[in-house]
Amino acid sequence: EATQAEREQASRVIEAWMAARAATDWKKDCSYFSRGYVRALVAEDATQITNGRVKTCPQALAYFGPKASGDYRNTLSGPIDSLRIEEGHGFALYHGRDGHDWTLPMDREGGRWLVALAAPIEREK
Repeated sequence: EATQAEREQASRVIEAWMAARAATDWKKDCSYFSRGYVRALVAEDATQITNGRVKTCPQALAYFGPKASGDYRNTLSGPIDSLRIEEGHGFALYHGRDGHDWTLPMDREGGRWLVALAAPIEREK
């Protein structure tokens, strides 16, 4: 389990990211992603699928739409409940405003937790 300070930092990032995602503000949405996730989304997925037409993270999110970002709903109801960490990555866990439990992969870069997937994952019951 991460420290309280790490959970608070991750919660702030997730809260801001959720707002950008819900507003479909792709540029701001992308600013909360880890470099590794952006590389996978753009270079390994979007650029190849579009034969080089998509070259940036905002373009990739616009191109993939709900296939990448889900339904754009902000499911976060407050601070995350847990941040389970390993070396350089982790998973934020929270109980959402919709009554469901959610997981969001995170990467640690430059001492900061960043989002590592374009949509939260609903946990199985």
